[in-house]
Amino acid sequence: MANLSKAERTRKRIIEQSAPLFNSKGYAGTAMSDIMKATGLTKGGVYGNFSGKDEIALEAFEYNKDQLFNRLHEKITQKDMAIDQLHAFFKVHGLVIQEIDGGCPLLNTAIEADDTHPELNKKAKAAVFVWINYLKNIIRKGVENKEIREGINPERYARMFISMLEGAVFMGKLTGDPEAYLEVTRHIRRVIDTELRVIS
Repeated sequence: MANLSKAERTRKRIIEQSAPLFNSKGYAGTAMSDIMKATGLTKGGVYGNFSGKDEIALEAFEYNKDQLFNRLHEKITQKDMAIDQLHAFFKVHGLVIQEIDGGCPLLNTAIEADDTHPELNKKAKAAVFVWINYLKNIIRKGVENKEIREGINPERYARMFISMLEGAVFMGKLTGDPEAYLEVTRHIRRVIDTELRVIS
């Protein structure tokens, strides 16, 4: 931060303070006046650093996504074994999204931007594939280390797990019932132990 120029620090501040707005209120629900209020900047101060709301929204999504990924990665890499890393992912995911204003930025953005904002939708899709590849690599590592059964399809399981997880987030958010989310993550962890884990 100390090595950033004044303009870079201002851009960073705008992103950090507007990211929770976009994740909580959505793209359509976040006005430039909201961003000005959150940052304490005038319209000229905001437009002097960004071309408009679109540019801020795209960078805010990247910021929110990185916050989620980095916090999850930090928890997962505390475990050495692939099976334990998979369990950690689905055990701490719910805790991590509670720490982010508005919840899961991937689900929020994917739902809102599906038919309304192609660039945001493109970023949400790319982020989902990053998650799929992340889990796929953990599963592959587990196969190589003989923790996970040979012959299973890592990509199939990674896609299934992410689909189930995001569905669980959706149901939990829609119903306001944490159990709707938890019952799915518990099922995923049972699948890890019954279908993936090598039983010695």
